[in-house]
Amino acid sequence: MKLFIPPLSQSFVGIIVDTTTLCISLLDQDIHIHEYQHNNSVINLAIFNTSALKHSIKDFLSSHNALNSSIALIFNGPGLYEKIVPDYSIFTSELVHYAWDTFQLSNSLWYIAGIHKSILFQYQLVARELSLNIQLITTAQYISLMKSHEFTTIDHYEVMENLRIMMGELQ
Repeated sequence: MKLFIPPLSQSFVGIIVDTTTLCISLLDQDIHIHEYQHNNSVINLAIFNTSALKHSIKDFLSSHNALNSSIALIFNGPGLYEKIVPDYSIFTSELVHYAWDTFQLSNSLWYIAGIHKSILFQYQLVARELSLNIQLITTAQYISLMKSHEFTTIDHYEVMENLRIMMGELQ
């Protein structure tokens, strides 16, 4: 089955942060995907080389004339707290140092995701210094759940396709 993807009014950028890799993907208005991978600036989602990371992001966005594009920041990896639980309220005490969100899968199941506030703060500083137009901060598993309500292994192209569909529904 082929999904219909509505056209974008502008370019859309996904910055996917994995255990040790940052992948920047750009979907332009003609559905062309441009991708760039940067290694060695991230460990378990935490930034340890801010200068190199900012330089990579700015160079990619500048080279594709996408400095003002809508951006989704997508986290994936062991630096996240992700669970499917019957009642999300019983886990809030564990997440004191986390920024977290929930998604109701059914009447009795919730998906909860958290990221340590210090890690999120690092990315907020980078976004502020580069004047990035961050529209969405999420996890790769959340995007997958929004599409299918089940955990699957997904690649960056599928994340971007799902994100594009999701962003179209949000606008």
